[in-house]
Amino acid sequence: MKLVKKSLFKTTLIAAILTIILTPLSSWANTQQFCFSYASSLYQQVYCELKAEGQGQNLPSFYDFRKNDNYMQYLLLKPHVRKLAMKLPKPVKKSRQSSPASIQKHTPPANTQTQQAVSLNTSQAQQHSNCQLQGDIISCGTIKHQLQYNLNNKHLEKHVFTPDNKMALPQFQGENKNQYLAKAYAVYLDKMLAIGLAGVTLSYSKFYHLFDELQQRNMDFSQRFEKMYFYLKKDKEIMMVNTQKNHPRQLSLKHCDTLNQYWICATAQKNYIFKRL
Repeated sequence: MKLVKKSLFKTTLIAAILTIILTPLSSWANTQQFCFSYASSLYQQVYCELKAEGQGQNLPSFYDFRKNDNYMQYLLLKPHVRKLAMKLPKPVKKSRQSSPASIQKHTPPANTQTQQAVSLNTSQAQQHSNCQLQGDIISCGTIKHQLQYNLNNKHLEKHVFTPDNKMALPQFQGENKNQYLAKAYAVYLDKMLAIGLAGVTLSYSKFYHLFDELQQRNMDFSQRFEKMYFYLKKDKEIMMVNTQKNHPRQLSLKHCDTLNQYWICATAQKNYIFKRL
């Protein structure tokens, strides 16, 4: 009896240890595979493009790469982009408006600083007043929205990996930026769900700030996302994806915005997409 208990204890202990070890590894592996879905800056996208082309074997993991400031990311990428004849703009110099005394104080690297959160809507309180979040469902009276998860390819339309299926974000023509980005973000969400990657979307804030960065560099926002979608489709067509259904904990409607058929709820760690049933 004692031997059975001891054996059971050892089995349980080993299982617990493996769970602790493999959970972050699984998350890291998913980040490496679907790199473009996590890339929220130009340099991160270039990193993903290099990896997709089989280059940059000496580059750190994507997780470690993101920890570097913009200048270090530029230096890491520079020797590799030359091999592919890619253009890599230099880091944008920020104007020094602070006093010399304040400049001497330690500040985090530019890419690790918390970006200002950007909301899709201004009347959240009114929108949320009649709604409830329960598990993976947001209910607003008789209208329900369900949390969307990653899907394996057998659940997708057959045409989604063909060349005809493009991201096709609208071109920015100098119109109202907020209206344009809301429209473009809705297209982005539709296309990510179409290839079964609802669980790894960029938040609206990251989408917004990436637009600003590319505009500052005079780069085509929709073209960059077209390239991203091309590589994501290639990865998704041949790779399995984590489809585990974990209900979001400590999520509340204060984290959420609405857009067309979606509720989008963003935390510091993850972006959650709820779609109307």
